[in-house]
Amino acid sequence: MAAMPSLEPVLKALDEGRVIRSWTATALRVVVVLAVIGGLVGAYHALKGLSESGQTGAGVLLALIIVVAIAMLAQILFYRAGVVAALPGSTFTVIPIFSQLLRCVGEIYASFAAVFGVGGMIFLWVTKTNPLGLIGALATWLPQGAGGAEGSFIGGILFLIHMLIMGFLGLVVFYAAAEGSVALVTIAQNTERK
Repeated sequence: MAAMPSLEPVLKALDEGRVIRSWTATALRVVVVLAVIGGLVGAYHALKGLSESGQTGAGVLLALIIVVAIAMLAQILFYRAGVVAALPGSTFTVIPIFSQLLRCVGEIYASFAAVFGVGGMIFLWVTKTNPLGLIGALATWLPQGAGGAEGSFIGGILFLIHMLIMGFLGLVVFYAAAEGSVALVTIAQNTERK
């Protein structure tokens, strides 16, 4: 009768966090591929939809904004995937990974707010239309206070300022949450030693 295979190597890898770190890093890289594909499809539809309505210039601008935002997203996700993969083994496996994911979300939010703020400002100047109405469900992830921005020069500047402030605040909140989760690990480790 053949001996039953041992789960000990798998359990040890899980205990040390190698498997979870590796899977998380891989998942972040897969998200990059899916986001790039989705972003390119979104840029195509934005360009096509606005071109059909006679606003080709606005379509090109919106498509460019989407491409820049997706390029930033890809860089952030690849960077955080590398950081997660390089985390050292620890008795606390998930919290350091969760901390990196919180930082990642904050960076993505701030990047999107900044890119959309610049693009939205120009879009307001050119079309006199608030861009939040054109991006559908994605608008729910962006600061909503800029929804009433006017299609004037000052309205565009205010739209940009609002997006930059909200992006910065989002970054700070997610970084604070990330640092708080790591602080919990440090407290637990110091308590464990006593």
